[in-house]
Amino acid sequence: MANNKQQKHALKPLPKDDRDFQLSGIVDLPALETLPKEFMLKPLSIKYQGSSDFCTSFSCCGASELQEGRILSPEWGFAVSKMISGNKDGYGQDLRSAMKVHTKYGAIESMETSHDLEHFSVKELRNIKSYAPYLFTKAIEHKKKSFVAVDGGYDMFDNIRATIYKFRKEKRAVMSGALWNWSMKIPIIPNKVTSKGVGHAFYFIGYKVINGTQMLVLVNSYGDWSGDNGLFYMPRSVVNAFAGRFGAYTFHDLSPEELKKAQWTLVQRLLGEIKTILLKFKQMLK
Repeated sequence: MANNKQQKHALKPLPKDDRDFQLSGIVDLPALETLPKEFMLKPLSIKYQGSSDFCTSFSCCGASELQEGRILSPEWGFAVSKMISGNKDGYGQDLRSAMKVHTKYGAIESMETSHDLEHFSVKELRNIKSYAPYLFTKAIEHKKKSFVAVDGGYDMFDNIRATIYKFRKEKRAVMSGALWNWSMKIPIIPNKVTSKGVGHAFYFIGYKVINGTQMLVLVNSYGDWSGDNGLFYMPRSVVNAFAGRFGAYTFHDLSPEELKKAQWTLVQRLLGEIKTILLKFKQMLK
């Protein structure tokens, strides 16, 4: 894993965007007293991102493949997220851009990539359109309908906890992030909010009580030899400190058009359409 100086912006904080679709505008989360004391989805794989800044793609691919039962390529997802972010050569990524990959383009099964993407350099991956345009067609079958910001009537810890349980049959994990110190390889993050470390993305799959403390269970991308076979446990104070800063999202089965009608005001819809037109015009000029 790259050191902290190299990874200052591995996961970028999200600027507030009122156009984000909100989960609370679609469903009611279950009452906290109805939730079991412990609950956890089973991840399909535990990945290792090495020294790359791919953590957002690793988290989104892991959550997406949990739903699909197919091993997906985080390298392809990373390349596309850099392509659509407008900062192809910059270091790090934000979670919103990584989520857009799965709703706009889809995902690629690892076995479908004729190129050995795992051994491509970061520079090669960032130019994916130049060597693998055919993969965009294949990705469509793994396309998600939409993603929504996880919110509700609780704090972020309980919003995430209730969301995972609410959609347990659909196996919907919650993607988020925190400041992370990579020397920390034990499974429990200290019950202390720190300003040290680097931004790092992962996905939550459940919750449990450890020594009387409620913890959210997250799947990391640091190999199954780290933490508790690749799993880590995060207390309420840490979740609440960082989930809002880096974002907390889950996939949803309503289309963007359906979500706009349900949640956006007329002004928001117009602004959204204007932004779409400007982005298409910008792409035409390239």
